[in-house]
Amino acid sequence: MKKLIAIVLFSFLFCKGYCQNPNKIDSLKTRLKTETADTKLQDIYTSLGWLLKNTDTDSALFYEKKALVLAKKLKSDKRIAASINHLGVIYWIKGDNNLAIENTLVALEIYEKLGMEKEVSDEYTNLSLINSNTKNFTKATNYALKSINIREKLKDE
Repeated sequence: MKKLIAIVLFSFLFCKGYCQNPNKIDSLKTRLKTETADTKLQDIYTSLGWLLKNTDTDSALFYEKKALVLAKKLKSDKRIAASINHLGVIYWIKGDNNLAIENTLVALEIYEKLGMEKEVSDEYTNLSLINSNTKNFTKATNYALKSINIREKLKDE
């Protein structure tokens, strides 16, 4: 059952990148040339990073790192956590499990500080998937259970 859940979640992430719209990427890249507002630029960089995560991880990392720099400049913990979360996912897809875990733990800490329970649950799910990928099934199971407990508390079926 755990393996099935991991496959379904991975399939969702995989499809999300491969089912992307090349026109959307081109449109965002065009907007980069004219946009000057840091919040809009940060949104564009994040969108590009997320859209490219499954097809061009190097470019995805490039854009997400730029998004993180702007999030820090904007002093927005929510944006910082989202960018760090995205970096964790991209590193996981890229196969760099150590950086994936490192980034995911940082995002988790920020989301906990902000009291963002759904996002905390998402980070536990990510940690479960990464640890499953590294054959650390005990940690994977513990993180999955933490995520499930939060979802139950939130009444999120």
